[in-house]
Amino acid sequence: MKTFKLFLFFAVAICLFLHLSSCKKDGDQIEEDPQEETLDITKYYIVGKLNSSGTKLPFIYTFDPNAKANSITVGFNTQSSYTFRDGILRMDYGGSAVNTFKITNGQIESFTGVDPIEGYKLLKLPETNQFTGQTFSGGWITPGSNLQFIAKFKFTGSQYGEASIGDPKIDEDYTLIKNVAATSNTGPNGILTFFVVNDGKLEAARQNGSNTVSYGTFAKVN
Repeated sequence: MKTFKLFLFFAVAICLFLHLSSCKKDGDQIEEDPQEETLDITKYYIVGKLNSSGTKLPFIYTFDPNAKANSITVGFNTQSSYTFRDGILRMDYGGSAVNTFKITNGQIESFTGVDPIEGYKLLKLPETNQFTGQTFSGGWITPGSNLQFIAKFKFTGSQYGEASIGDPKIDEDYTLIKNVAATSNTGPNGILTFFVVNDGKLEAARQNGSNTVSYGTFAKVN
């Protein structure tokens, strides 16, 4: 009887040891393989320059929850379908027209595609209008011309003004896009303007009725 009790004691001890070892192994495995956070692409946008025959126009890509991406620059606003899986963002315009971004740790690692873009980066959408109460100053450049036309912009929550001398009179409407970009259509000939705030500066492009395009970078005025 004493021998049986001793055997039973050792059997229980061995089972307890094996159980504790198994729990420790499982715990170590969880620490070594943490679950990676999933990036919600609808809360981000891509901004950069579209190189159109040497003219570098500002653009943005935005991403809606219905798997539709918006490609926007001056005089151009089109949609594509998109997918975002395992860090690969694919924008499909149809046929072989595809843009593909590889995103790692919230940054674009590489790009291949049909759009001639450069200086692109992935940024999180802000929660507030980046134009409201801001003033920017700089100059318009027209390709083929050596002249630069000085301009100053002043924005409210829904309108802006532009002047070359003095304080701008706020008298033009703009349409806000995702709190970081805007478009406007002004004048009898339908002058189109596209704005985007990028690293605290205003990037702008303009197209008039004769399809002449101008662009410029405007610094924030304190």
